[in-house]
Amino acid sequence: MTAEQRQQLEELKKLESKEKEQTKEERETLKTMTDETVKDAFGVLLGLSKSITEAKGVVYGMFADIIELKKEVYKTSDEQFSHTFTTRDSKLRIIVGFHVVDSFDDSHTAGVDGVNEYLNGMGTDKDSKWLVKTIKKYISRNTKGELNAKKVMELMQLANERGDQKLIDKVQIIVDAYTPIKTKLFIMAKHRDEKQNEWKTLPLSITEANMD
Repeated sequence: MTAEQRQQLEELKKLESKEKEQTKEERETLKTMTDETVKDAFGVLLGLSKSITEAKGVVYGMFADIIELKKEVYKTSDEQFSHTFTTRDSKLRIIVGFHVVDSFDDSHTAGVDGVNEYLNGMGTDKDSKWLVKTIKKYISRNTKGELNAKKVMELMQLANERGDQKLIDKVQIIVDAYTPIKTKLFIMAKHRDEKQNEWKTLPLSITEANMD
C-alpha cells in the first residue's frame, strides 16, 4: 500500500467515524426533543383533563336542583338514570346521567329456574318449540354469566302479550331482582343544525374534537 493510499484510507476512516458520531448526536437530540415534548404535551393534556373534570362537576351541579324539582313535578323516582333538558326554541340540549351496568341480586336464579321449568313442561308441537327457542334467547347469559336487562324486559313484554300468568310470574321474579349499578357520570351537549334539521353533538373529547 502506497503512502497516498494509506492516507486515503485514514481519511475514509475519519469520515466514517465523523458520520457515526453525527448519527449518534442526531439520535440523542431526537430522544431529548421527544422527552421534552412528551412532558410538555402531558402537561397540556393534564390541564385539559382537570378542566373537563371541573366543568363536569359544575354542569352537574347546575342541574341538580332542576333534577330534584323534575322528580317532584312529574312524580318520578330515583330509578331514572339520565335526564334530557332542551331549550324552549329546541336549539340547545343537555343530557345528564350515569352509565349503568346491568346487575341482578341472587333471587334472579329462582326466576330463571322457574322459566326453565315452565319450558320443560311445554309441548313438542311447532309453536311450542319456537316459544322455547325464543324464550331461551332472552334468558341466555353472556361470557361473564350475566343476564341482559333489556332482553329480560323484552321477555316480560312477550309474556304479557301471550297472557300466560305462570310465565309472567316467573319472569317477574327476574325483573324484581334487577339492581342496576350506576358507574360514571356523563354529560352530553347538543345543538340543532337548522340547515340539516338534526341534532349535532358538541365534541367534548380529544377524539371527537374537529381541527378544521
